[in-house]
Amino acid sequence: MSPSRLPLLLAGLFVAGPAFGAPRGAALLPSLKPAGSPELRDRFHEAATRGLQQAGIEVIPAAEIRMRLGVSDEMMSCSGVGPCAARVGLLLRTDLLIASEIIVSGKDYSIKLRALDAAGRDVGHLDDSCDICTLNEADQAVTRAVAKLASQPRPAESRVVEQPPPPPPRVVEQPPPPPVTAPPPAVEKRGFPLKLVLGIAAGVVGIIGISVGAYLVSIDGNPTCDAMDPVHHCKEVYNTVGGGGALIALGIVSLAGAGTLLYFEFRPTPKTQARIGLVPTIGGGTLTLGGRF
Repeated sequence: MSPSRLPLLLAGLFVAGPAFGAPRGAALLPSLKPAGSPELRDRFHEAATRGLQQAGIEVIPAAEIRMRLGVSDEMMSCSGVGPCAARVGLLLRTDLLIASEIIVSGKDYSIKLRALDAAGRDVGHLDDSCDICTLNEADQAVTRAVAKLASQPRPAESRVVEQPPPPPPRVVEQPPPPPVTAPPPAVEKRGFPLKLVLGIAAGVVGIIGISVGAYLVSIDGNPTCDAMDPVHHCKEVYNTVGGGGALIALGIVSLAGAGTLLYFEFRPTPKTQARIGLVPTIGGGTLTLGGRF
């Protein structure tokens, strides 16, 4: 490198140094209300670009912006938050966009500014006005308002911090349930064995009744005296066939009742009911047996 060119290179670096690392910005074409001529729109566009430059922003010249956005009517008319601002920022490779709306009412100018980030999101706004102003005064008011808005601190871009997924739920192994065992069969509590006692007693009475009745029947018609020839000498004889028959019948009934009582005592049917009845008759009796099974 020639020694004579070194001072020029250093001077160039010194001049370009302050702009190195500065944010890159651009002004969107202003929106005029009511709609004005393209010359008036371009004049306020130039004023907004000067305001960015006064705030220390590395700006893209207004004429270049209009030329690059002229390929799309959507981007030429983009003047606010939305997808079109994001596309403009991507096309121009800017960090900051200024969207402006200027309402003209005679000699009064209402200035509404919005600062947008590279994604087209609103990061600041400023409203100003110029009352009873000439066009030059309105032009200067736009430049001052843009410079003031661009100089304001902007919130840092929010970062989405991905939270780690929650740990999976801990599965606690439950001990197996104890095996279900059938309850032991209920043991029927038996009270005093009344049927058994009555059955035995009826059996004893029946045996005695039959024995006594059979004896009485056997002696019926026999003489009642102890003479040598009782058949010819005794005037009275035993008449015991009726009582004997009754006792035999009673004994049979008692034995039947005893059998019935013993049967129902040992039969596992608690709801079984039995009825035994004896109806005396002339020379004997009638045995009745009934029940519900």
